Amino acid sequence: IVGPNLYWLLTTAHVKEKMNSFLKREGRVIEALITDPKARHSHKAWHSTMLTSGEYTHLKHLRRSIQAFQELRNQHGQRLDIRLAPHIPLGAWFVDPDGRDPLLVLTPIVSFGHKSDERPQLMFRQSQHPAAYRYYWSNLHELAFRDLSRRLLDESNTVTRFEKYAGPIGTFVGKA
Repeated sequence: IVGPNLYWLLTTAHVKEKMNSFLKREGRVIEALITDPKARHSHKAWHSTMLTSGEYTHLKHLRRSIQAFQELRNQHGQRLDIRLAPHIPLGAWFVDPDGRDPLLVLTPIVSFGHKSDERPQLMFRQSQHPAAYRYYWSNLHELAFRDLSRRLLDESNTVTRFEKYAGPIGTFVGKA
């Protein structure tokens, strides 16, 4: 799951309950990527580009999301892997990425408003658009789970330091 703060996901009761239920099953893991709260340039970008009602602040929602992730992490431990990156320009949900025909839901965010129902979504299965699926999977997975990001919580529940970035962000992995 990728998004600037994933606030809706973490603060909507029925969605949070489904996440809890999912994580209680054996072998289930959730990997997520959100904006690093220390990335001031990202918060300024969201503030200047989002259509807001005046109440919205990206950093406020990000902090609430981090608290909710910490609560989930306390319940489920290592089955919840949350990473932080300098800027997240879109939302992406990879549904069952290890399955036979994974699903990807992409949500552009900039200038479409801060509520999920105000944004368009693009949804497709790997079998429908294999090159596009591989492109988003490889690049977002590279960003999230390689060297550019840092973990929200390590095993001792403390924020870890940035790791050294080891490769280009736009690298395409796999055949087109």
